[in-house]
Amino acid sequence: MEYIFPNPNEKICIVKGKDDNDNIHSGKKLSITSPLYKKIIRELEFPFHQSVIKLSQCTRNLMKDTIGPNVLFLSNTEGGFANCGLRLIEEDKSVDYPHLNYVDLVIDEESLNDGKLDIFSHELGHVMMENILKNFPLSNSSKQHVSMGITDYFMAFNEGWAIHFEKLTHNSISYYKELNNVKYSYDRDIYKLWQCHADTELRLKGVLDNAYIHNKLLPEAYKFNLNIADTIILEHTSTIFDKTKLKNSQQMLSCEGVIATLFYRISTNETIQNNYLSKDFYNNFLISNINDETEVKELFTSFENVMLKTFWTWYKIKDSLNEDSIPFIEFIKMWCECFPQDKQELLILFISTTVGKTISNDLSEIYEKAAYDGMVGKLHPFVETLKEYKKAYNNLCHMIENGDIAIDKNIGKELWIENTHVKIPKYFWLKEEMIPLKVNLNTVSLYDLMSFPKITLEKATEILNERTKKGYFKAVEEVGLEYFI
Repeated sequence: MEYIFPNPNEKICIVKGKDDNDNIHSGKKLSITSPLYKKIIRELEFPFHQSVIKLSQCTRNLMKDTIGPNVLFLSNTEGGFANCGLRLIEEDKSVDYPHLNYVDLVIDEESLNDGKLDIFSHELGHVMMENILKNFPLSNSSKQHVSMGITDYFMAFNEGWAIHFEKLTHNSISYYKELNNVKYSYDRDIYKLWQCHADTELRLKGVLDNAYIHNKLLPEAYKFNLNIADTIILEHTSTIFDKTKLKNSQQMLSCEGVIATLFYRISTNETIQNNYLSKDFYNNFLISNINDETEVKELFTSFENVMLKTFWTWYKIKDSLNEDSIPFIEFIKMWCECFPQDKQELLILFISTTVGKTISNDLSEIYEKAAYDGMVGKLHPFVETLKEYKKAYNNLCHMIENGDIAIDKNIGKELWIENTHVKIPKYFWLKEEMIPLKVNLNTVSLYDLMSFPKITLEKATEILNERTKKGYFKAVEEVGLEYFI
């Protein structure tokens, strides 16, 4: 019995885009005899790709939205994102699927040989999320999203989820891992300097190392004679981290790299993976109920199991999210409510990854001391600090598990301010399209603050020190509206 795909003979449809000026993307199915089709299908038959295609269908089944095929759209001009709305042209007719979410990529035989299809699961991750969180609030940040940058809670949640698939893909498909090793061999070091390549490499290593929770260091900007806007961009894209200083809680949850790390650790956690539920739960993701003879583990691997729990948690919070929500916090709280058997492991994972920053600054202060002692080789102080950290960490976990303190006690809401005096490029490669800088007072950096004409270096430093002391600002008035006019 087929439980998942309405048409098991065509789990995914490859559509070649047609050049036209219609508002809706249109194209024909790629011929199954073409060399390009055969090469794409060969890669999509990797077990991991088969698994994520299956999971994407499960999101559609959950939402009772199974009209139309699962599509990989081959664009002629631009691509590399999740798209919505498709016209499928057949021999004697065309069929519109205006609400169909699908992966849109620019793929040819040359790019396939370079391993470009490794981004498929990233974009399919976006499709999964958009299938369920249809009214997900838009991003407020004016800064282009990059894994190492700070934008806002919603952009970070959306992109962090997709990014974590990149590490999962390289873990699961050795073909892409080998291609990546060749691409970044010693004789190609200079290519690593390109922003896109640096970001890609960091996504694979930074997620594993939990690097993104640390503050970044600004390169020696003075040597390039940068203006304030260019300095802000350099800080935003810098890949240099200071392990002796952590981001604050708002910055962590507004950084897609941090969110990617959290999703990755959840998705690969064996305890959470192997906590299976009753058949009734899985029936929500199927087109027909599981019969008595079929075991859940025959249908879903442990990795797929944790993914289905993720989808269900999204489903439960989808109608309550609004522009004032902190989506990852809502996600964690709802998961604990829906799957109490995972609660202890999930909370420990969250606290250890974020060093308790969303709860208080106490644990992070010990962490930062340990980072310094460890870096300079102070053995005895490091050992003592390590003992202090373990004690404080265990105490914090105990308080959270008992409900004595909230996981979001040290998180403030977003306080957005637009700076009309400074403009930055909407996309770094399009300097012609400039937009006003828009910052959140609870994540704003020293250079963001100094971009306002009335804020000096001394005042910017004072503001950040006050924010660190308080944890976050509750209103712009705490700083003074007159500085931002």
